[in-house]
Amino acid sequence: MAALLSCHAGSVAAQPNASNAGSLLFGAGVFNVLDGGDQDRTFVSVEYRAPVTRWTLSPTAAFGRAGGGATFTSLGITSVIPLGQRWEVAAGFAPSWHTARGDSDLGSAMEFYSFAEFAWRSPSGKGLRLRFGHFSNAGLGEINPGAEIGQLTYLLPLSSLWHR
Repeated sequence: MAALLSCHAGSVAAQPNASNAGSLLFGAGVFNVLDGGDQDRTFVSVEYRAPVTRWTLSPTAAFGRAGGGATFTSLGITSVIPLGQRWEVAAGFAPSWHTARGDSDLGSAMEFYSFAEFAWRSPSGKGLRLRFGHFSNAGLGEINPGAEIGQLTYLLPLSSLWHR
């Protein structure tokens, strides 16, 4: 899942304890969070985020599933900006393949996912992220209802699985 492409020229200091192997993010939250409760669904996701490059960018691959069975498979980019030792903000953008189920038809198989996160990292590099995201087909379909997602994610650096 991925970035509002805020690319910063030049190097950015490496994140503390950042994983050279990348990270897995496990998320749970609410799909259609802004629709007043009548269309709310659970939303779960798993995401691989590659190591951050020198321009704060990280390639991202994700799979998400909304209650009712709709799925999202995404490949995109995330920009991560450290705010000191333990805090960071991130923004992402990812073209996504959407498989509609039930009443979660977003008007097109091609959707675009954008999100913003506020995050905290422990000294070991693991962390919690509060994410707000939006799916839209950008007018590719006859309808474009979009969907907002509020989510809490857990970040697990892959290096922590092998180095204890």
